[in-house]
Amino acid sequence: MLSGLLLLALPWVLPAVAQAIPVRVAGGYQALAAERLAAARAGLANTLPLLVWLILLVGQALAVLGINFAPMYRVRGFWQGQTVVRAGLVLLTLAAAAYHMLVVVFHLEPLAGFVSLGWGSLSRPDMFAWIFGLFMLALVWILRTAHRPGRNLLLLVVMGAALRLAFGWMAFGSLEALDAQVNAGRGGALLMAAVGSLGLVPLFFVSRALLGTNSANLPGMLWVTAPAALLGVWTLDEALLPALFAVGLFFTERSLTRRSWGWAAVSGAFSVLASAVCGAGMLALVPLSLLWLALDGRRSLPWARLAGVTAGALAAWVGLLLTTGFQALAFTASFELGNLLAWGLACGLGLAVLTAASGVRAWVRWVSGRAQKVDGLGASLLGVGLLLGALSGFGTALFPAVCLSASRETGGLLGRRGPGFGLLCALQLLTSFLFLYF
Repeated sequence: MLSGLLLLALPWVLPAVAQAIPVRVAGGYQALAAERLAAARAGLANTLPLLVWLILLVGQALAVLGINFAPMYRVRGFWQGQTVVRAGLVLLTLAAAAYHMLVVVFHLEPLAGFVSLGWGSLSRPDMFAWIFGLFMLALVWILRTAHRPGRNLLLLVVMGAALRLAFGWMAFGSLEALDAQVNAGRGGALLMAAVGSLGLVPLFFVSRALLGTNSANLPGMLWVTAPAALLGVWTLDEALLPALFAVGLFFTERSLTRRSWGWAAVSGAFSVLASAVCGAGMLALVPLSLLWLALDGRRSLPWARLAGVTAGALAAWVGLLLTTGFQALAFTASFELGNLLAWGLACGLGLAVLTAASGVRAWVRWVSGRAQKVDGLGASLLGVGLLLGALSGFGTALFPAVCLSASRETGGLLGRRGPGFGLLCALQLLTSFLFLYF
């Protein structure tokens, strides 16, 4: 109820704050912010009765909950540390998603490093209601039929391609205009969207091994709704990069579960060979795989598999160097915190918060020695992702692993068949739509 009252008063409070404190935006200072705040206040005035009704409804619900369950809150041990941390993480995730929307709507300065991800125009906004409704119905179907993972995977692949095409259609007005933008001939946009969605297949097998059969499609749901998937640049290498990285994750997961140095060598070689096609971003798979293998086997380092990854990567690089003069390892990149924030905006700040929480918990468990087995993927993403995410051009490659780690964290917080995944997907779709609309 207090949150509702705060939201109700926000459009009247923010203009006064904006006049007192300069609001730095990408297209100027106070003028653009004041214009958008005035438009928000005018739109809110028309929905004032609805907001009052919602606040009263929420207040009634809180009163009923307080009357019926107040004794539970006073039981000794209810407010334990784990409960407080989990509740705080849920609130932090929602706050990060809300901040992401505010950055998009008001064109705040963090968006300056994010300009290459979208088109900044919207010619068919009326389509979004149909897109959102149909996807959420399909999402409910997937969550309620988790025992049919194969059929749901096929549905997700088709939906992923359709969602990206739909957002391109909204931006350019027609498929012909989208094909012209892609510049790959007739049907080029459909080909790019299909190539990007095929990365869901290797991610499914990795998820099935780590999360179980009934939860294998949860990371894919986060993938197809993220801004990076819906608003990415329409080029072949950008479409292939996350898909090939998902294949590399599959090879690393095989070496982990089967304890095979051969699969580890294939993972290292594949990352270098794929970097010849998609650029040096694929090389992020090598340190990620090494750290994942090392942390997952905390009691004793898997030297054979670590050597396999290193040997496979070096052999592939030497082979490409001798045959084609490949110089992928001689890259230059600038370390900037703005790049890290832009990477978080591309993945979705909600997913970034969940991934960071998974990594922090894994490192704490590893340092304290309280667990026989550590979440090596979460720990390696925090270690490698913070470094490579801050290097320009390297964050997009880690996106499949981010979806996998965020889905594991969401399942631990809200249950793997609960509404948490539907809420995250809805927030991602709305954020991408706002990016085009504003």
